[in-house]
Amino acid sequence: MDEINYEEIVSKALEAFDKRDAERKAVADEVEAADKKIRDEIREEVLAEHEANTEAWRNRKGQLSVSKLSNPLEGDHTASKAFMYWMRTGEVVEEMKALESNESWGPSAKALQEGDAAEGGYLVPDDVRNQIVQKRDEQSWPREAGVQVLGTSRDVVKVPVEATAFAEFSVTAEEAAYTTNDPAFGQESITIYKFTKLTKLSDELLDDDACNLEGFISQRVGDAWGLTESHYCATGTGSSQPEGVFVGGDTDAVTFTCTGDMLAAEIPELMYSLKHGYRKNAIWLCDPQTEYKLRAMRDANAWTFDPGVRTITKDGSVAIATFYGRPMFNDDNIATMAAGTNSIAFGDPAYYLLVERQGLRMRRNPYLYMANGQVGFFWDVRFGGVVLMEEAWKLGQMAAS
Repeated sequence: MDEINYEEIVSKALEAFDKRDAERKAVADEVEAADKKIRDEIREEVLAEHEANTEAWRNRKGQLSVSKLSNPLEGDHTASKAFMYWMRTGEVVEEMKALESNESWGPSAKALQEGDAAEGGYLVPDDVRNQIVQKRDEQSWPREAGVQVLGTSRDVVKVPVEATAFAEFSVTAEEAAYTTNDPAFGQESITIYKFTKLTKLSDELLDDDACNLEGFISQRVGDAWGLTESHYCATGTGSSQPEGVFVGGDTDAVTFTCTGDMLAAEIPELMYSLKHGYRKNAIWLCDPQTEYKLRAMRDANAWTFDPGVRTITKDGSVAIATFYGRPMFNDDNIATMAAGTNSIAFGDPAYYLLVERQGLRMRRNPYLYMANGQVGFFWDVRFGGVVLMEEAWKLGQMAAS
């Protein structure tokens, strides 16, 4: 019988173990390298998009006021990779955590959920009507008033405007020379701004909803956008946001006598301070409280004007309220009657231009918050606005003291 070489057997066994460990390590290294590649791709795509947005804003305004990783991921090209990585590892990549906790979205913002009644639980009780009682729709005054609306595919629109109006014709004698009258032109530059909103809903709420929750949210978001549009077209500063009527209107405002009220005679004074060419289609614009004070105004126990209000017609439509025969519109962001404020405007809406880059858009992302059992709804819209002719809008200013 041959002698058994135990040293050789042990040596071969150790070699086999070493080979197995090396193969396992190679596989583990390969998996780690693949995971690192995914993380690096996500990081590069997020940072590349951020840098592109940064550069675009720098070119537009010369500076950037947004924080790092401030923009949510658009589309599905990056989110799907993050989802696949989460499926393989159970971990959420750091870039997604950064986006989730970004302060511009509100670190304490809550997602709608079924477990909390106030956050959506009321929508899925044991017995529920197949509808939601809606609040009264808020409307955008620019759309009602008939401002000019222009669609564009650019981020800045330049509009030529008349700087100096034609003068009246001159009386000219027979064979006398014609009177020269050349118009002058200017240009308004309208920047398109982006407005966003994020809504997060739990998977359970979406599954158990029995009252068309998504349709309801879409309608309410549309109403919220109407309020946003109304706000900026009225009081936007024109710096990093659209220009509103109360900023671009005639700086030579009519100054009232009082700091917190108007005299009856000052209303027609403001009205007739606007050149007659603009009065034909002019509207009133003010805060609801200002309109209330005007409609409650009396002089010698007699109404000083027609106290018309919005009424419902036979076909169910709402008739626009009038004031001194001209339509009256409101926005809650306009200053009320207080010392030194411009609290009311009277002007022609045709001389305000609203430029839309796109309509209201919604993108649904089921991957970004998958680890939390939530679906993200990203809403955005882009628009700009400017007063085309300063003299077409007359402002009423309260006394300073």
